[in-house]
Amino acid sequence: MQSIQDTPVYRGTNRFRRPFPQLPIAKQLDLVVEVFGSSAQHRPTTVEWRQRRVRQAICEDAIGLLREKGFDLKSLLGLKPRHIETVVEAWVDGGLAHATIRSRLSVLRWLTRALGKRGLVRAAEAYGLPPEPPRAATSAGADELRAADGRGVEELIAAVAAVNAWAGLVLRLMHAFGLSVTEAILLRPHATDAGAKLVVEEGSRRRRARVVDVRTAAQRAALEAAKAFAKTTTHGNLLPPDFTFEAARRRLYYLCGKAGVASCNGVCLRHLRRLPQAGTSA
Repeated sequence: MQSIQDTPVYRGTNRFRRPFPQLPIAKQLDLVVEVFGSSAQHRPTTVEWRQRRVRQAICEDAIGLLREKGFDLKSLLGLKPRHIETVVEAWVDGGLAHATIRSRLSVLRWLTRALGKRGLVRAAEAYGLPPEPPRAATSAGADELRAADGRGVEELIAAVAAVNAWAGLVLRLMHAFGLSVTEAILLRPHATDAGAKLVVEEGSRRRRARVVDVRTAAQRAALEAAKAFAKTTTHGNLLPPDFTFEAARRRLYYLCGKAGVASCNGVCLRHLRRLPQAGTSA
């Protein structure tokens, strides 16, 4: 990601028709968000408009806190380490969760990089925050995943199924075929079963079909169970009768939470996904 100094905006080619250093701090922030608000920090991609709004709101909050603490910051280019330390202390004193502060520090890191001040925002631990807890296994290693209470994937799925059979079935499909929550709920098992292949389209990104190999007995058993349930639904998928998709999705998260599949137990629904042994093909 470039810095604001590398753009014509810095020299005055902007909607305010003034060099960046001469602008009030609020207008400086507007220009930074305008030029870099859609830029991802570590990938050559863009972020959506909601993230732009979040970035601007967090930066405005940080500037407001500095003013409350007596700092007369006239330019974003004047940001220094003590300013970041003061903002973090204010967030901690305000009772924000450590995870929230880490997320906000990421936004300040984006801001300082856009200002050409890489390294100004240090790691969260440098500001007195506890180390980030280890992340659960990713989908590729989900078979070794353990929740904080020691249960493995199969035990977690069985616990959810004991609470509600439908929720357990959705999780079995997610785990067997590497499906997302949306794909699993909207899956039409009769229509997508092509024998040795499962063609997933409903609920996939941009509705682009992808093909998953059906190779194991566990996969076939999960698919047959899904077919049996789909016969009782209106549209032949795993959406329960009288439920909208959003209602079914909320119900699934609620039922999983009751069985201990929740972030507070060190495991989320997305962690139960695993890539099929043969992988997927587009």
